[in-house]
Amino acid sequence: MSRLTIKDVAKAAGVSFQTVSLVLNHPEKVAPRTRELVQAAIDALNFIPNVAARSLRNISTRTLACVMFNGSSYDERSERTQDTHYHNVVQTLTRAADRAGYTLLQRNLMREDEASLVYVRDLFLAGRIDGMIAMVNRAGNPVVSELHRLGYPCVVYGMADPACHHVVQSDRQAGLAVVEHLYRSGCRRIALVTGPQKDHQPGKSREQGVPTSSEARYFGYLDGLEKCGLTPRPEWVVTGDWSLESGYRAAAQLCHQAERPDAIFLGNDRMALGALKALYDLGVK
Repeated sequence: MSRLTIKDVAKAAGVSFQTVSLVLNHPEKVAPRTRELVQAAIDALNFIPNVAARSLRNISTRTLACVMFNGSSYDERSERTQDTHYHNVVQTLTRAADRAGYTLLQRNLMREDEASLVYVRDLFLAGRIDGMIAMVNRAGNPVVSELHRLGYPCVVYGMADPACHHVVQSDRQAGLAVVEHLYRSGCRRIALVTGPQKDHQPGKSREQGVPTSSEARYFGYLDGLEKCGLTPRPEWVVTGDWSLESGYRAAAQLCHQAERPDAIFLGNDRMALGALKALYDLGVK
């Protein structure tokens, strides 16, 4: 099979090959809609521009990749972009990038393996992106670590990664705040539904290594119980998998216990929606 050229991309996008060249070399001079059409054609054809020619120019693409690593926290049946929190984050990133004159290229990778590393590295080598925002759920993502080691501009969102620049909210402090709020509301039997086993190790010490976001919320939950003078109950900590169905199952399981909790703290919005459906079906108010 012959090597693809910008003429193939131009034909697929319905533009001239000069326009494709302009998108590759001077994207800031091309209308956003046209850039999107050309980028869609590049993606569909898996076209990789001539690296040597691009490297001679050293031109900014004004494009950032927002890469969500599902393999770090969600199983393959789940779509991370269906989670309202991450949807809102991506929308905010898109608006911020647009204000700064950048385009945000969204990608969803199921694995933290060599294939994912090669895919993102090729985006850099092909001159298609200037940098990457990696949305992860645990420190030490091997793809991000290797890209950072190779000198590619990367920022991690969602997890404190000592080896890379990162932006992170305090999940542990958030867990503590949730328990304190519930306690002030009169709740004394507070249950927790965590993320899947691979994201949450119940036996892990609160001071042992860098926790995942699920573990950090669990530790904040324990901090909150301790601060409020409440005794932890292992049977009130249930493992979910971030899905609606797991939230439903967890809430039903907790409601059928001999001593039922009077509050349930869930690890994400989708599980919370599932739990609300279970409570409604069980007639719990």
